[in-house]
Amino acid sequence: MTTALSSLYPNIALEPYTYVSLPPVHDLEGWKQSLSKKARQNLRTAYNRCNRDGLAVELLVSYPCRKGKDWSDAVGLYIRRQVDQYEGRIMGSRLLTYLYFHHLKHDMQSMVAQDNSFLSLLRLNGQAAGVIMGFSKGERLVVPRLAIAGSLSFYSPGMILVEETLKYILEHTELRVLDLGRGDERYKFSLGGEEYYRYCFSMDL
Repeated sequence: MTTALSSLYPNIALEPYTYVSLPPVHDLEGWKQSLSKKARQNLRTAYNRCNRDGLAVELLVSYPCRKGKDWSDAVGLYIRRQVDQYEGRIMGSRLLTYLYFHHLKHDMQSMVAQDNSFLSLLRLNGQAAGVIMGFSKGERLVVPRLAIAGSLSFYSPGMILVEETLKYILEHTELRVLDLGRGDERYKFSLGGEEYYRYCFSMDL
């Protein structure tokens, strides 16, 4: 399709974006067995470290997502991650960043306005350690927002978050596909992710 468009419109610009989704999961143990030996060991190590250090693992799910303490903690964690990633400066200040994401940004407001919104928040000993924010469509959960607490990275909260979220949706919903969204980070593939592409088209008229 992209080649045909390019031939019809030679001045068209195509920009591909990589997305990664897990294949349909119908059984948690089957999913884990499909992973590499190293990935399975990393999952065991994450839980073992939490157990060894006495950290209680708790997943809190809001489906549909509504405002409350879990929502505020989830948004706070996501914003801190964004601020840290971009060297503490988005929109000029931490305060403006927080206000932007928490009150103004459209998709954040959609999270608490739509009936298909989904939030899973991982807590380790009560501390927000990882968050998934997304929307369901059919059997697919699309995740445009995912963040982990860098201060807890020793416990691999991202891996625990994905496993616990899969466990929840298999037991309590009809969702079977966890789409980890845009970006080709290595951990997505280690959890069985498969890449696909979306394209941005632009051309001069």
